Amino acid sequence: MKCLALSDDLMFGSQIVQAGRQAGCELTQADSLSAWSEQLRQQPGIRCCVVDLNTRGLELPALVAAVAEVLPVNEVRWLAIGPHVHRDKLAAAHQMGWHVMTRGQFHAEGATLLRTWRDTKSPTTLADGTSLANP
Repeated sequence: MKCLALSDDLMFGSQIVQAGRQAGCELTQADSLSAWSEQLRQQPGIRCCVVDLNTRGLELPALVAAVAEVLPVNEVRWLAIGPHVHRDKLAAAHQMGWHVMTRGQFHAEGATLLRTWRDTKSPTTLADGTSLANP
């Protein structure tokens, strides 16, 4: 599964990429919205977007719009990660229907979640055709 991560934090961004590798995903990182948009255009088949909510200047609607220019947003799994103290940012991502994790949760469970997503055909169907109830 191809994934694209957005994080301008060098240390945390590399941890996201490492979790993707552990999960068997092809995960690349962008450090700005413009780099994110460019990578979306250059890499067809993105099926997972991982977003560090601490990225400077991040506006979730602009991020979704950048993806929507390239592929159907409803065919992408969204994962938002942020510090547990940033409740408002985490809640905003959750309200958009994204899977939300604190950084601590991501360190503990991120690779497992990405592996599970990798093994699904679409956001709501397993590779064997089994339907998932709002995963």
